[in-house]
Amino acid sequence: MLSQGVNAKTTVNTRQRRDLWKEHPILTGVAAIGVIIILGYIAVVIEFWWGRLPPKRPSAVAPEAVWTRGPGNPVPRQHGHWILCSVKETGRNAHCRIWNESGNLDFEGDFRVNRKSVLSPTTGLAIDTRLTGQLNVRIRDTLVPIIYLPDRKILIPVEVFSRQLNI
Repeated sequence: MLSQGVNAKTTVNTRQRRDLWKEHPILTGVAAIGVIIILGYIAVVIEFWWGRLPPKRPSAVAPEAVWTRGPGNPVPRQHGHWILCSVKETGRNAHCRIWNESGNLDFEGDFRVNRKSVLSPTTGLAIDTRLTGQLNVRIRDTLVPIIYLPDRKILIPVEVFSRQLNI
């Protein structure tokens, strides 16, 4: 008997709620707009989160290469480069290979450190992935990123370095 009373109350409350929506169409519109805004916000958050993840490494890219995002866009997307730099002998030059997000080799060549400092031999030069890719130079119709190192050194393609400084 008690359960029938609870069910009757629930049925009445449900009817009252349905009638409330029918009697107040503005309330229905406001609720719909609220749902749309919340879903839009969730979509933007997911896009920004997904856009910051590195894409799956293509098989043509060296396993030691690091992912750097492309220049800042209003909407992040998986755009950037895979970069691997190494120093074969002590000096001011590093040899770098740069692949696009699809795994195609975009550029391979020597880069010179911007300061009069010496790079020691290493196979995987540490790259500041947060800054690298924000500035680019054009070499033979290809945009090549300026590479930042964690110790505030910058690697610039030798072709551009020589042209700018007339070396």
